[in-house]
Parts: sequence; structure tokens; C-alpha cells
Amino acid sequence: MTGDHLARMMDAQNAMEDSKVDENSAEFKGASEEKQREMKEEAGRVFTEQQAVFQAESKLFAMCSEATSTALKSVGDGLSSMARKQ
Repeated sequence: MTGDHLARMMDAQNAMEDSKVDENSAEFKGASEEKQREMKEEAGRVFTEQQAVFQAESKLFAMCSEATSTALKSVGDGLSSMARKQ
């Protein structure tokens, strides 16, 4: 379960990195100012969207990690308690 969240976080991070507009590319340089502005706006929209996905998956990962940690601590405490009673 936590692995799924990590995979989605990495996908979002890769999408954020890929959303950058290369201002030195032939496609960008050959485009009109209007098209260049549209390309930058689209890249910004994609970046913001993927950043939100990354943050959400990060929170879900943290929640799963904390739940797992709490469960393991409870099992350990229970085993310690049983060992003292014997």
C-alpha cells in the first residue's frame, strides 16, 4: 500500500520535472509570442496539478507509515506484556 503511494509520488515528481518549457528549443523559439505564452501557461498548470498530486500522495504515505508504526508498536507492547506475565 505504501509502495503505491511512493510510486504515484515519483510519477508526479517526474511529471513536474517534465513540465518545464525549454526556452532554447526550436519549437519554442519558432513559436509566436502568443504560442510561447500558452506553452508556459500550460506547463505551469501541469506543474501545479502534479504538485498537488505529489503533496496528497505524500500525506497518504505519511498516514500509512504512521499507522504501520503504531500497529508494530502495539504488537511489541503486547508481546512485552505477555512475556512479563509468564
